Amino acid sequence: MLPRTLFFFWLGTQAQDIILLLQNSDTGTSGKLLLIALIGISVFGLYYLFNHALKKALSKRAVNVAK
Repeated sequence: MLPRTLFFFWLGTQAQDIILLLQNSDTGTSGKLLLIALIGISVFGLYYLFNHALKKALSKRAVNVAK
């Protein structure tokens, strides 16, 4: 979780530069693709962790209800 936290902290401090990167057509596509890939990986990681935690919590609740 620390890499994702640091990434979003850095993203927040560099938000204006990232907006300019996306708006400026002279920056090239590699920087834009890297940015999109990092955000996509982070969103997928959040989805995976949330889904795993939700399933774990629901299975514990089902066991407790069955008792």
